[in-house]
Amino acid sequence: MEEEEIVGFLTISMTRITGTLLLAAYYYSSASEIISRSALGTILIILSAILAHAGYQKNSTKESMIVTFCMTVSSLWCNSGIINLLTEYKVVKNTEAFQNAMLPGLIAISIAFFIIGGVGTFQNQGPLSLMAFALSLANFHLTGFFENRKLGASATACNFMIVSAISLYLVAIRFFPLPAQKNAPLVKKSITFKRLNKNRQVNNPLIVTGIIANIISSGVYFGRLVGITNILFVGHVPWLWTSGLYQLIVFFTSFWAQDVLYASFFSFTAILNFSEGYCLLIGPQPSNESILPFPFMIVFAFIFLVLACMMFLRNVFDGIYTLLFAICCAMVSYNVSGITHNAVHTVIFAASILNTCEKLYISNTDVKISYGQWVTEKIFFRFRFIKLRQRNGNHFAHLSCFKNHKADITGHAFNTLAAFCIITENHAGIILLIVTGCMVHISGLLSVSNGKTLESFAFIFHGIMWVVWALIRYKAFGSDIRNFNMAMPVICFLMVNSLVTISVLVLNKAWFFISLTLQILLIVFLLNTLNILSVKYIIAFSILFGVVCFYCFLTALFNAIVEKPQLPWGEPFIKRNTLQHTSPKEYPQPANKVTSIMKIAEIINEGGLCVIPTETTNVIAASCYFPDSVKQISQLNLKNMDNEISLCISDLVQMQAVKYLFNGMIWYLIEALSPNPIGLILPKQGCWLDCLGLQNDLSYLGTCHTVTLYVSDRQVTNQVIDMVGPLAIRFLGKECQELCGQSCARLLTQVDGILLDAPFKEDSGITVVDCTQIDKGLIDVKIVGSVSKIQVMDIFNAITAGQANGMDTENSVYM
Repeated sequence: MEEEEIVGFLTISMTRITGTLLLAAYYYSSASEIISRSALGTILIILSAILAHAGYQKNSTKESMIVTFCMTVSSLWCNSGIINLLTEYKVVKNTEAFQNAMLPGLIAISIAFFIIGGVGTFQNQGPLSLMAFALSLANFHLTGFFENRKLGASATACNFMIVSAISLYLVAIRFFPLPAQKNAPLVKKSITFKRLNKNRQVNNPLIVTGIIANIISSGVYFGRLVGITNILFVGHVPWLWTSGLYQLIVFFTSFWAQDVLYASFFSFTAILNFSEGYCLLIGPQPSNESILPFPFMIVFAFIFLVLACMMFLRNVFDGIYTLLFAICCAMVSYNVSGITHNAVHTVIFAASILNTCEKLYISNTDVKISYGQWVTEKIFFRFRFIKLRQRNGNHFAHLSCFKNHKADITGHAFNTLAAFCIITENHAGIILLIVTGCMVHISGLLSVSNGKTLESFAFIFHGIMWVVWALIRYKAFGSDIRNFNMAMPVICFLMVNSLVTISVLVLNKAWFFISLTLQILLIVFLLNTLNILSVKYIIAFSILFGVVCFYCFLTALFNAIVEKPQLPWGEPFIKRNTLQHTSPKEYPQPANKVTSIMKIAEIINEGGLCVIPTETTNVIAASCYFPDSVKQISQLNLKNMDNEISLCISDLVQMQAVKYLFNGMIWYLIEALSPNPIGLILPKQGCWLDCLGLQNDLSYLGTCHTVTLYVSDRQVTNQVIDMVGPLAIRFLGKECQELCGQSCARLLTQVDGILLDAPFKEDSGITVVDCTQIDKGLIDVKIVGSVSKIQVMDIFNAITAGQANGMDTENSVYM
């Protein structure tokens, strides 16, 4: 067992045991109240944070059911803890109010646990199913106890004890396994034994958590519609805000997985939950008008509508599901607590349940669902000029570089919402301006890692500006205070934005118009602060700025989904080539500079070919996510060049997504040989390459039947791989070990960049092992490098002996 797996297992198990035992003790002693509400609430919040972190850490594994279960339990305990604290401090005033606050969320989350238990039963995950059913029954019993105190709380405590007992059983059999039968025959396993389901969300299992958050938040309004709760009040705010918080986590992980549509969707639903929670926090207004600004919610509805159209191109069901939120935003803008709004949330509640069942069930099965592709096929047949961009999802979730090349989509969207927050003069507009400003700031921080320095700086500046703007308006709210002190921040923003406006002249016209309209808006705001212009001018130019940002949001989202045609950004006013006297192709880049490595990574990320160093010699490398580039490598003809194209990764952790597709002996061998530079000749059969998103490169990688996987140990090589993902490499001849003079000139005619590093060490070779016959107990060391053949065979013999003695952690209980 790996050390990280043991730590994760113990964290989840101990947290679950502690929490359930605490709740069991609390409900068994409910008459005498041995444990106070404040103590219970505080401990539950701490345990929920630990469990959420543990579930997030398991996000890169194939066990999506466990991730969903951990996050759902964490959400339940977090909400229960907060509501208990609010009751203790008299924010929720009495027992009846406490019951009204708990009931809608408990019913919604009980349904989520019931779905997890049912799906787990179909997927033969017995312990998880039993725990999910027990928690679901515990919540249903607690609901009945709230309605009729004669039922007592013992049944609820008993279900929590069942979860504790199962958790203790799992810990026991994990560390004290049952002895294997002596005469049991050794079962030989094939190298690849599972078929990949194309519908599987391998790279982002937290999507289901985001949808369950929608079940919880919409369940609050569903409870009001069907009469489960008498009134919507401050006690329901935790259910909405914690749902938004968990959806922000899904927003980050979706960008990590380069899932642009779901990242945008969950960022918008998070803000919607925060907004509706704020409405319940304020309470109904005497005039029965909507608390949220009307322009803000209408624009929000349009943003959801655009996202629904893009979702529709990928998945008809998800497009319809997103469209429901556009309708919800439109209804909220008219009446925040009316029957129509609750009815829309009821539809979202039912749709979220169906969506959870579908996505959770197909996550680990081979059931194929069409998702209404026949509809989109007819659309594309009618409009043949539209071509969708092929999604090469990044399954290498542990890259050191946080790859968010599309984070500007949410940045432009929240800039649009911030612009329309300015129009309305009320407290809700100020709060929403702060929230959207924070989201713009986060989008800027996510853009930094992809090397978009100018765009990220602009977003970070916009986020800070919106927050400060909101604070200035809050200071002056309800009064006519206008002085030079309030104008000072605006003057500072004008100076910074002037620099941004000049800089984006080399970017594109769209960004220039964003900066220009913002500059005019800041000037108008400055003049308004000094009592020179009225508020009408601010409203006019804020609408203009919002329209420009909305176009940029539409362009960024459309171009991320559709390969052609592309919406125009506009050519820059000043071409970058006029500012650069040399291009990366004109000279080799020294590897001792970070900027050089980033230039090479940028070239590869754009589909270029580059020469990079490895342990033994230089190689020509291309990103595996560009099949045309891999094909171009295969067509190169250089002297003494290796004919075979291999796959190169930087760390074994990057293969965690396909670990379950390999024979256990192969995986143990890879782990034992790492972190030494090794090469493994693996069979091409099966779906492990498809699961890594490399299905378009199969005809170019390796031979007809095998492919060589290299795990590099050279720092420079690993830095490049961490920035671009897996590389397709082709080894150059020995005469290219030291690139200089004529060899560089010859290579530069066929590649786009060269990365030069220190001379190669004689004792740092790559050991290549043939693993194609490992299921028969045979391996062959083809090339001896830094790891000797004797060491390889000793390790393999130890693994074989361990398998014969029943060593098999792959089929052990892991929760």
